[in-house]
Amino acid sequence: MPLYSVEEIFSQVIQAEKDGAEFYHRLAKETRLPAARDIFRSLADDELRHQKDFAALAKTINGQGFSFESSINLTELMVTMKEKLLAVMKGSELVDMEEASLKQALDIGIHNEHEAIRIYSELLTFKHPDFAEIITKVIGEERKHLAALEKLKAQRLS
Repeated sequence: MPLYSVEEIFSQVIQAEKDGAEFYHRLAKETRLPAARDIFRSLADDELRHQKDFAALAKTINGQGFSFESSINLTELMVTMKEKLLAVMKGSELVDMEEASLKQALDIGIHNEHEAIRIYSELLTFKHPDFAEIITKVIGEERKHLAALEKLKAQRLS
């Protein structure tokens, strides 16, 4: 099983939240659908808050010599998530947000929210009270993100 330092974990989750915020900000900016714009803005704000929460917690825990063993390859999962986000932002014109582009963006958002929940659930095995509290809160919010994206997809594309 891969072994990660706490610093490595924080670096990866902070970057994942930053990437997610950028993705949702871009979608909010470029969609013509007011309901979708509001959802994407809210998700972006949450991702930025998660990033700040993790950064603050990292300052508390870093340097204390903690390590974390995972049954999944967290680095590989986070790299895949980032590649999917970058591909949709770079490879498509989201400005008109045609149905196909919106579907692609929603599918990637849904996939990444699932993966974030999976990764953060794995991190719950790291035994540190402050870390568990933040992760539990973030998992709950990521589940809300997932539900919002799935609802938007069902309303717009069914």
